[in-house]
Amino acid sequence: MDTLHTNRVLLTMTGISVLLVFMDLQAGRQLKDRVESVPDKILSAQSISREELQGARRQIAEASDHLPETLDKIPVPAKLPTGVPGPVKQSAMSIFQGVTQQTKALARDEKLSVNGGWDLFFIEYRGKESALVRVRRKWPGDTVTVRAVLQYLQKGPNGAESGLLNAFENVRIGPSSLRDGVLTVECDAGLLRMSSHVIQDRVDQIVYTMTQFREIKGVRLTVEGQRRPYLDRTLKRSGRKFKDYN
Repeated sequence: MDTLHTNRVLLTMTGISVLLVFMDLQAGRQLKDRVESVPDKILSAQSISREELQGARRQIAEASDHLPETLDKIPVPAKLPTGVPGPVKQSAMSIFQGVTQQTKALARDEKLSVNGGWDLFFIEYRGKESALVRVRRKWPGDTVTVRAVLQYLQKGPNGAESGLLNAFENVRIGPSSLRDGVLTVECDAGLLRMSSHVIQDRVDQIVYTMTQFREIKGVRLTVEGQRRPYLDRTLKRSGRKFKDYN
């Protein structure tokens, strides 16, 4: 009886593995199809006009809008075969749901309204005190994605912006999601390293940068998928003063 029970469990887990591989192949094939639809001039890095570049951006934006809908069609079993113990069923279904939710989160990238550009916030030290400094980034389109702004923030000041520091330099920013005006951003453990003063600089950098957009009213930060007591709330601008970079 124990052997039969063990065989059922092994057969079930094998089926789970096959389904996960199938989901991965499906997602990879869809992404490949989207990439291949991008104009050849972009992929070969040839010189293109402003009109061609804007047209390519529209194609990419349209492709990203359809991707989550396609991923929803990947089959997820309603239940596992009878005879599998309750804890095993629960664990297996958690795997299915977790993979589906994570894939959708990675594929979706919210768009934010811009008017010629947006601001980034960095840090400047004068003695032992740090100050929040606002710099401008120009943008040719009417919208920008959350991911793009976070990447610019993590990249830090450009070569001409001397004297500015980026507290996010050693922090990995992961997936993000926007719901009901609250942007949730996942970071690695580097977010909470060093002193509380440096941590506050990091928090202010991302909160002040992201809440400038009308679609975002507050920010929640998670560390490696887990909420931490220090961050277990919706963060808004603290009232800290900042200055423009000269």
